[in-house]
Amino acid sequence: MHINQTLSITLVILLCCLSFVTKAQQNDIIYQPAEDFYLSGSLENLYTHQTNSFISLGINAELYIAEAISLSWQISVGLPLLNQGDRYVYFKTFPGLYLGPYFGANLAALGAALDDAEFLIVGLIFGSALGIAIPESINIHFDLSNNQKLAFYFSPLLFEFNRNFGGNYNNEAADFLQIPQGSYEAGLKFHFFNQHNNRRNTAYIGVRNSYNLPNWGIVTGLLFSF
Repeated sequence: MHINQTLSITLVILLCCLSFVTKAQQNDIIYQPAEDFYLSGSLENLYTHQTNSFISLGINAELYIAEAISLSWQISVGLPLLNQGDRYVYFKTFPGLYLGPYFGANLAALGAALDDAEFLIVGLIFGSALGIAIPESINIHFDLSNNQKLAFYFSPLLFEFNRNFGGNYNNEAADFLQIPQGSYEAGLKFHFFNQHNNRRNTAYIGVRNSYNLPNWGIVTGLLFSF
């Protein structure tokens, strides 16, 4: 059995265990979300059938804008599970982190064209902040029980950077920061809430596909609230 298959099965087993523990320990009625904002550590496995399988660690932030709708941001750094050399790099980010500087630079350029130094500085700061706020995913939540929720999520624009500096992987240039792989993703999240401390753990599964490369993959992951 390949290591990516083992990890995927492990994540499914962890999902079942989380469900069992939640049902066994929580008997009182609670109403979720208990908080409007969650910050979580992430563990993610992505298997792409044409190229590689890798596992990544990262940070996920989620903000509820309505009772059943939330926005989320995630960044992660990955390591290859198949041999791609010692200088392999994988990095995934939400669109705002990549696009933010462009928003700021464009507004600053407008200030420069108007010969307005104050507008140039304000435009750079405000534009960058506005751009960085662009989320990765929109999540729509449905109740499964008093302490469990199912969420459908859709991520229309991800930026992935893949580079093996020992040889070409999927970027032609050596500067992996300049050539992102634009991707989109959709899937399901299963939230498990703890009534004692309002924390939430999540297991998710989805499909990710690239806009500019024939490189789709299956994503499985876990989120652990801090």
